[in-house]
Amino acid sequence: MTNTLQIIKTFGILSFALMLTQHALGQKPNQWKDIIFTEILPDPTPRVGLPEAEYIELSNRSDHDINLKDWKINDSGSSFVFPDIVLNAGAYLIVSANSSLFTSYGVSVGSKSVPSLNNDNDLIRLFDSAGVSIDSLHYFNSWYDRDYKDGGWALELIDPMNICSGKSNWAVSEDDDGGTPGIANSVLAEKPDFTGPFLQSAIPIDATKIQLTFNEPLAITVPDPTSFHFEPPLLIAEIAFSTASLNALHISLNQSLQQKTPYSIQLSNVFDCAGNDIHPEYNKLNFALPENALTGDVVINEILFNPKPGGVDFIELFNASDKFIDLQNWSMATVTDQVISDRHNIKNNNFLLNPHDYFVLTEDVDVLLSDYQNGNAEKIFQGSLPKMNDDAGNIIVVNAADSVIDHFDYAEDMQSIFIKNPEGVSLERISTTTASSDITNWSSASSNSGFATPGYENSNSVAGLVVSDHPISVEPSSFIPVSGQPAFTRIHYRFGQPGYVANVTIHDERGRIIKHIASNELLGTDGYLRWDGDQDDGYRARTGYYLIHVVIFDATGSTTTFNEGVAVASKF
Repeated sequence: MTNTLQIIKTFGILSFALMLTQHALGQKPNQWKDIIFTEILPDPTPRVGLPEAEYIELSNRSDHDINLKDWKINDSGSSFVFPDIVLNAGAYLIVSANSSLFTSYGVSVGSKSVPSLNNDNDLIRLFDSAGVSIDSLHYFNSWYDRDYKDGGWALELIDPMNICSGKSNWAVSEDDDGGTPGIANSVLAEKPDFTGPFLQSAIPIDATKIQLTFNEPLAITVPDPTSFHFEPPLLIAEIAFSTASLNALHISLNQSLQQKTPYSIQLSNVFDCAGNDIHPEYNKLNFALPENALTGDVVINEILFNPKPGGVDFIELFNASDKFIDLQNWSMATVTDQVISDRHNIKNNNFLLNPHDYFVLTEDVDVLLSDYQNGNAEKIFQGSLPKMNDDAGNIIVVNAADSVIDHFDYAEDMQSIFIKNPEGVSLERISTTTASSDITNWSSASSNSGFATPGYENSNSVAGLVVSDHPISVEPSSFIPVSGQPAFTRIHYRFGQPGYVANVTIHDERGRIIKHIASNELLGTDGYLRWDGDQDDGYRARTGYYLIHVVIFDATGSTTTFNEGVAVASKF
């Protein structure tokens, strides 16, 4: 009786009735993953070798033939109902709105109602005639290597027997034509799953329901409530899979979540469909009840619109409020003649931006981190951006309700006058409470920060900055080069405004310059320069007292000089 109730709970009463009918007729009931998606071509342009048309390839991985009459493929926009057609065991079927173009490649079927595949990402699902979910695929443009993102290449499933993995089990076709519709995939290989699922997000849908998202499908049996541990404790009313896929669970609560209250969830005994228990390093997350964002709650905090040669643009957002804000269905766009255009989604799925936290969007994370190795990889995400001209333009941030949350008009002449080549230099916001439209609230990222600070505090930030009457200090005042503890000294600076340029030199007791530390270096508001006790000629400085001579000036020509002493010591 328990097994019967579980089947009804998982598949529904109509599906259970169909299973009984199939059993009475001697037919095998349809099982999840009997038929699977094995190949897709979302963007057929420019053509590589295949017909210039989208297609979806299905494969029957069961041991019996299956009649697809009244089965459905759908996405969020459209649905295709299969005619009376049998997919033999082990065979392939090409589904396309232009199915006549693929008859020479194998058995094909389709009509104009076949879902059009989005280039950026899409969720396609396969249902049998009773509405039972048989397979689903949520793909993203980020699954393509950079060299194949412009179109013409199919994504292929690597291991059809590995029915659990997502992105890791898909690859760009290696066939010269760009894909292998109707035949075995070019990337076909064994790739078994020995890794437990990762908990990727925990997002409240409302005050009494939480959605948990995983990196791969879970086992079809709903986990027991004892598998979920909340802090502060929360009482669970019901657990169910999302209607979209087995990658998401919905947890209904017996109580309401409170705004501005941080919660955590930790999982145990949650298995993927291969039987692996949840990964111990990815079984815990923090979450909170999201609130609606108002203008000024989330701001454009940094922007790189003129990247290095071969580099990529990025836009950094900062949550300047004390709210937890869900970025799902937010977008970035430009404004032309007061009309919003070139709109790109920031996140298609739920994503909580915590209070006073950063979110960076770029078209290639690896390239950005290669150019700015100090970037915070945990805060940088891959996606599409509006086109940004190298000289001037604008960016707006629009929330899910289509309200403009921030608007920034940028221009190359906003860069510091001391920047000779603006390529690869970002514009940073100085104050998160001053309007984006105030051009004095922006400055070039400092040279000693690497000319950009994606994912962490701006080099020009003045938030919480306490400035003393003496902005230059040296610590420690004595050190032993190479072998000492400490083995170097730091020349700290802290200014009330950005845009200062520094020349820093080390002088011996006769006043001679032995080391140039900085030459026309653009500084941020807070940071340090370092001296290791070396000289310009490569030799170590002798034991004794030295003068650190600091000259700073700004765009107005105002110049200030500081002198600080430091001692180079030695061991006796």
